[in-house]
Amino acid sequence: IVNKLAFHHLYKCGGLYIVNRYQAEPGFAYCRRPDEIVLNYGNPVELTRHPVSEAEQLGVTVVMGHGVTPQLAGDYTHAAMLRDPIRRVVSGYNFHRLEMNLLYGVHTTVDFDSWFINRERVLPSAFHWQYSHWGDTLVHAVAGLRDMDHVFILGRDHITGIDRLFQQYGLTPDPEWKLTHNTSDSLSELGMRYITWA
Repeated sequence: IVNKLAFHHLYKCGGLYIVNRYQAEPGFAYCRRPDEIVLNYGNPVELTRHPVSEAEQLGVTVVMGHGVTPQLAGDYTHAAMLRDPIRRVVSGYNFHRLEMNLLYGVHTTVDFDSWFINRERVLPSAFHWQYSHWGDTLVHAVAGLRDMDHVFILGRDHITGIDRLFQQYGLTPDPEWKLTHNTSDSLSELGMRYITWA
């Protein structure tokens, strides 16, 4: 087993739940940008940023995030989680609508077709890098699927499999963490309906 795991967090593939389960672990680092890792992600008081090249000397065994690429420097085992492509894109559209409301108080009326055509230029979040690479990460993951050491499919007992894999790298999930992020419920609380593919 290679001593470090690079987990590609593809947009709208259920990665946030995994991040939240492990973010407090000392061997876990979040990677939003390809050149940087964040320790104590989710804890603004203790959060620290470091060059990704310092992962090993910091004791990091798992790097996960939107910034993980196949070119990540160092000796890594690579893993990713995929999702049904139609559900993934529909989830991205609904998440865009939610973020526009939460971040800017805008009840957007952009239709699905307009959003889909412009999805890499419609940037509701302050983290523009990750949205501008919405499609690129999937292209990298699918193109590099042969080179992935582990591939999980959202909804196919992926949590158990990912927990087993992370345990090989010395990480233990937070047993108290429950799934809290649900775009459909959040939209409903704002009086908006989750749009589904019909």
